Amino acid sequence: MSNNVLQSDLESQTNSLATQVFPNATRPLANAANTLLNGLVKGGSTLVTDIAAYVGDARAQSGEPRETMPKGLCERVSRWLEDYDFATPAAQWLLARNAPRVDNDTTLAADLSDLSKPFGGKGMEGMARGRDASRKSIAWGHTFGAVAAVAPSRQHVFPLCFAFGKGRKGENERIEEPVRAVSKATNGKGTFALDRGSDSERALTFLQTLPNRAVVRVKELQRDVFGNGKKIDAQLDAEPRVDARLFKSSGPVEAKISWRAGRLSELHDTPMLLVRSEFDGRALYLYVIPGKEDIQHKLLEKNPKRLAVAAAQAYLDRWQIETFFERVKQDFSLEDARVRTFKRLSNLFHLCVLGYSFITDFLPSSAVHTRMLKVFKDNSHRLAFRMQTFLSGLRALLERPRLNFIAGRPRRRVFVPDVQMALAL
Repeated sequence: MSNNVLQSDLESQTNSLATQVFPNATRPLANAANTLLNGLVKGGSTLVTDIAAYVGDARAQSGEPRETMPKGLCERVSRWLEDYDFATPAAQWLLARNAPRVDNDTTLAADLSDLSKPFGGKGMEGMARGRDASRKSIAWGHTFGAVAAVAPSRQHVFPLCFAFGKGRKGENERIEEPVRAVSKATNGKGTFALDRGSDSERALTFLQTLPNRAVVRVKELQRDVFGNGKKIDAQLDAEPRVDARLFKSSGPVEAKISWRAGRLSELHDTPMLLVRSEFDGRALYLYVIPGKEDIQHKLLEKNPKRLAVAAAQAYLDRWQIETFFERVKQDFSLEDARVRTFKRLSNLFHLCVLGYSFITDFLPSSAVHTRMLKVFKDNSHRLAFRMQTFLSGLRALLERPRLNFIAGRPRRRVFVPDVQMALAL
C-alpha cells in the first residue's frame, strides 16, 4: 500500500527530527530511531507488538522483504530498545534546543510525576510500590522529575530536562537535578514554579542557592515567616489587596493580589515575599524567592507589587506541566508499555517526549505544516463524523472565548484587475 500525502509528509519530518537528534548515528541506529519515532506518532502506542507493525511496513516500502512472523518483528524492536541509547541524545537535544528560548519572563514549570501500572510490576526491573496520583491508588512504578518552559501562548511547554530513575525513592534529588541543570543552561533566566511538595525547608534552601527567581506554593500555613507568631494566611488577610489581570491559555483571569515580606527562619536571613493570589473563588499562598536580578535591582523593596503579580502569573502557568504529563502519557499510551528492563522503558519515555515535541513544536515550524493543515481542512467532513474527534474538537473550541464563524452564503468574488500586471504590459 503506497503512502498518501499525509503519511509521506509525516515520515519525511520524523526522519528530519531523527537526523537532528541523532546526528552521528550509524545507519542501523538512525533507521531504528526513525522507525520507532514514526510508529509512536502514527500509532500512539508503546506496546512493542504495535510498534512492530510499522517496522514491517517500513521494510516493505523500502523494497526489502517483509518479515511475515510478528514474533520476529517484536524481537527486532526489543533489541533496538535494549541495544541502543535513545535517551541520552534525546535529553541533550531537548535541552540544547529549548534552553535558548528562555528569557527573564519565561516560567520554568518543575514537578514530580510517575509512570505507574495498575496491574503490578513483577518482572519489570526496578519498579516499586507507591501512590499513583492520577489513579488515586497504590501502584507499581517509577518517579521522575521534570522541568519545562511554558510557551508564550500557554498552549504547551518546551521540555527541558528530566531525572528518570528506578523506583520511588530519591524524590528530592529527582527534582533538584533537572532544576539545577536548567538553571545552568539558561544562565539564571526564567522563574521556576513548583507545587506544594517543594515548600520544605530543604527545598526552599536549595532554591535560594540558584540565580533564578522561584515561586513555590505554600503547604504549611503554620510556619512563622514574619517573626510575630501569626500564620501565613492570617497575616496576609490583613494586607491590602490590589486588582491584577493574569492570563491562561483560554483568556484573561481577574485576580486580587496581596503580599508581605518575610523570611524562611531565623537561620535564613535571605528575604522572601509571601503572596496571596485570589481568583475563581479560591486563594493560593506562594513563597517568592528573589532571583539574582531581583536582588541587584532591589525589586523586593522598590516594586514588590510587580514581583507579586509576576509570581502569581508564574504559578498559574505551572499547570501546563501537568497538561504535558497527561498528554505524553495518554497520547502515546506511555503507561501501557510492558517492557521488562528499565533501559527499554527509559528509551520509550524519551522517545515519547520527542513525539510530544515533534507535534507541538518541530512539525509546526516545518515547511510542510501548512500543507498538512490544508489536508485536515479538505477532509474535515470525514473527521467531524468520528465521535472521538468531534468531541475532542468540540471541547477544545468550547474553551475559547471567541470563535471564527462565517454565516450566510459565500459572496461572489468581484474581479479586480491586476494593476501591476497592466503596467507591465
